[in-house]
Amino acid sequence: MSDKINEKTIEHLAKLARIELEKDAKKNKKLLLDLSSILDYFENLKAVDTAGISPTIGSALVKNAYREDEELDISNLSLLKNQFPKSENEYLKIPPVFE
Repeated sequence: MSDKINEKTIEHLAKLARIELEKDAKKNKKLLLDLSSILDYFENLKAVDTAGISPTIGSALVKNAYREDEELDISNLSLLKNQFPKSENEYLKIPPVFE
């Protein structure tokens, strides 16, 4: 268990985060143990030798995979327009998204 965090530290963090701690001492003790465990895990990560490994900003190496533009087939456009309940000046009207 990490000795860097205690009940006083938890209270300080809760105040900074503007959260209310449980009144139950058992739940606060569990929170203390969980946070200590997380900090211990980060200490383990610090021990890993990362020399020679370049930093990354993501795991995917794909760059802008867009499809090619295609010409729009307007032969069925009038059929589509007839399926909309409202239209105005060649525009199809839809109900407002935000009111």
